[in-house]
Amino acid sequence: ASDDESYISDVSDNISEDNTSVADNISRQILNGELTGGAFRNGRRTCLPAPCPDTSNINLWNILRNNIGKDLSKVSMPVELNEPLNTLQHLCEEMEYSELLDKASETDDPYERM
Repeated sequence: ASDDESYISDVSDNISEDNTSVADNISRQILNGELTGGAFRNGRRTCLPAPCPDTSNINLWNILRNNIGKDLSKVSMPVELNEPLNTLQHLCEEMEYSELLDKASETDDPYERM
């Protein structure tokens, strides 16, 4: 059981280090004005700086190989394997077509709303 706990700890430490390096990189770009998408041209952002998480150090085969014979429902897997989006992106997906929701809310007929 101690081998499993140390492996899980190693995986989570690596992931948190990667997230920190991505955040540091974004902070550096913001300070230097290097972000694209009109970040500083008119004072407003036109897009969010959302780099993909670096999953190069996560090897699914190594995780599975180290857990042969174990119940995989009990094995802790990195979230990046299942959900490549961060929480903010996931929550904002509902608002992608907000103009259609606004138009539907102004319609009186419930059939047209659908």
